[in-house]
Amino acid sequence: MRGGCHDSVIVRLASRPKARNIGDSSPILATVDDSPRLQCEASGWPKPRIFWMKNNKTISEINQNYEYHEKPIPTHGDSASSVASELTIIGIQKENSGTFTCVATNVVGKDKYPISVLVQDGPIRYKTTVTAEKPKYTAEVGRDAFLICHGKYVEDNVFTFLFWELNGKKLNTSNAHYRATNRFSDQKDGANPKVRMNLTIFDVGYADEGNYSCVVYSVSGDASDNIILVLKSKKGKSLGKIVKLE
Repeated sequence: MRGGCHDSVIVRLASRPKARNIGDSSPILATVDDSPRLQCEASGWPKPRIFWMKNNKTISEINQNYEYHEKPIPTHGDSASSVASELTIIGIQKENSGTFTCVATNVVGKDKYPISVLVQDGPIRYKTTVTAEKPKYTAEVGRDAFLICHGKYVEDNVFTFLFWELNGKKLNTSNAHYRATNRFSDQKDGANPKVRMNLTIFDVGYADEGNYSCVVYSVSGDASDNIILVLKSKKGKSLGKIVKLE
């Protein structure tokens, strides 16, 4: 209509929040007395609010010593439906290690995003090493084989990754043909942390013969060692060929 007024209405459908990390990727490695910053953003409608938790307690409940500081930060999304928050851990100590959770909530529901933080004393003082218990292992066809490696200066935390390779390719140890277990020891402060890596290969056959590597990735360095698996028939004759890695 000529000369008339027009109004516009924006209709938004209610939606539960979706939280995500917008800072350093988890897990975060920090040194004692650092002040790492954890950042989280959430979107939804109505616009959600964010709060932080650790070990199922809100930061406000455990912040008696004022070591944590929460503040809003600019959002990367639509400011009408998004919110962002930053949690600073001031002068972080080893007891602050753990999983922090960004919780976003509105009247529709809530969402959580965990961020793991590990605190180390200072610069790395030692380097991870791994040694095979037997560099060469001979097994009889149809029997089980037991490969063992020992790691030194290997901490049991979210920054440590242990796995096995066969002829340079990562082994799928979730396959029923294998069983991989890791036993950590001496994990207390001041001790030299260790791990024993065990790989059981059930009912070994020709395809299992080759060069196995036990591999450790950790904040103290990466290390690996090799075990050559040789098969023999019941008469004692070796079978197959060994694949040598360059």
